[in-house]
Amino acid sequence: MSSVNIIYSCSDFVIAEKPHNIPTAPLSENETETALNAVLELFPEGRGVCGKKPVEHGLVHRLDTATHGLFLVALNQAAFDNLWGQQQSGSFLKTYTAYCTEQTNKTFPPCSYCMQKGLKIESYFRYFGSKNREVRPVAIDGTSGKAASKKAQSKIYETLIKDFSETDFNVEALYKGFTAYKIECQLKSGFKHQIRAHLAWLGFPIIGDTLYCPAAQAQTARQADSFDCKLELHATSLSFFSPSTSEQCSFSISG
Repeated sequence: MSSVNIIYSCSDFVIAEKPHNIPTAPLSENETETALNAVLELFPEGRGVCGKKPVEHGLVHRLDTATHGLFLVALNQAAFDNLWGQQQSGSFLKTYTAYCTEQTNKTFPPCSYCMQKGLKIESYFRYFGSKNREVRPVAIDGTSGKAASKKAQSKIYETLIKDFSETDFNVEALYKGFTAYKIECQLKSGFKHQIRAHLAWLGFPIIGDTLYCPAAQAQTARQADSFDCKLELHATSLSFFSPSTSEQCSFSISG
């Protein structure tokens, strides 16, 4: 899978960049067309790492299939254990760049947050929809309702809005009458579709998100198979401490 780009490698880990619409990791040993498989073909020593799941080996974190950007694979057990511990403690930081529209998704619960730079969004999450394909934030103050609260996971997840501004992204080519915004988000730990759902909850769904953006859903319905919808979410930066030297490591790409 030549489309996976190796950004950096050392004896402890690999930083790789995957394109949109390629799975980060396999769900079974028989699945091979993933970004992780491409990395392990180049760095077979990573297959000896016992990770969160047997098929994930040294994968420290995964991206949604639709998301483009950086992910990290540990190449030995000591490095994996150290990096996994950093992720659990909150010292492994992941920054994402999203291009969004301003639009309300009526299937989401009420939201008390107002979009601004420096905002920290906090919520529980619950699965939603057919086969749990989607998620919904559940407010920590109980305002999402008793039924939603009962279905929610027990952990609180945070999304930090590092930057927020209008942008000249050509959203008019996709959705007439909408303004585009560039939003930079940071996570310490992540839940399925966390950024996508948190931004949609705030009323700023990501361009091209056919699960959470009403404009993308409408465009897809109108154009059916002829519409190539790309999720404008990019994992642009990773920051953590070297497992061997404890020095700060930071890697970035443009979004």
